[in-house]
Amino acid sequence: MFYCTLMTNRIIILALASLACVYTLLPIPVAAHVLKVDGTIGAVLHIDPEDDPIIGQPAHLYFNISDTDKKFHPDNCTCLLTIANNNSKILFKSGLVIAGDALEAQTIFPEPNIYTIVIKGIPKTQNGFQAFSLQYEIRVARESGISSVHIHSATGLLGGHGLHGIILGGGICVVIAMIIQEQLKQRGRV
Repeated sequence: MFYCTLMTNRIIILALASLACVYTLLPIPVAAHVLKVDGTIGAVLHIDPEDDPIIGQPAHLYFNISDTDKKFHPDNCTCLLTIANNNSKILFKSGLVIAGDALEAQTIFPEPNIYTIVIKGIPKTQNGFQAFSLQYEIRVARESGISSVHIHSATGLLGGHGLHGIILGGGICVVIAMIIQEQLKQRGRV
């Protein structure tokens, strides 16, 4: 009886260790339309085309900015945009253009990489909105002629369904452990 319990515990520990290893190999997802907040200022970044920029082609970045104090207006902002690659090499540094209620910039991402986008805003007048700095990280991997559906379905070991795979794998491991435990119990009775 003690041997059966010891063996079952080893199987469960092995299964959990295997799941932990698989989980660490999965890519970190990067989500579009993430709200970043600095004090009373919040902004959502939208990128054309399809929130999945194409390497070597123009990408339009739009920042929809909101202020809980309702003091922010794009006309009253000295806003600066900085884009750097994962080696911290600055690729783009410029002001932003007002596009309706949003701020806009255009850039070209020259290579597949993870880019850091920072938008900083300072009010042009006293008693304006609160100065802010917001940072986004985006992964650029889409090549010309490839739709974003193909890029997303090919990411990671489980095609973007990492959590589902982990839950399914864990469930399978538990069922296998239970079957082995039951068979070992039956052998002990015979």
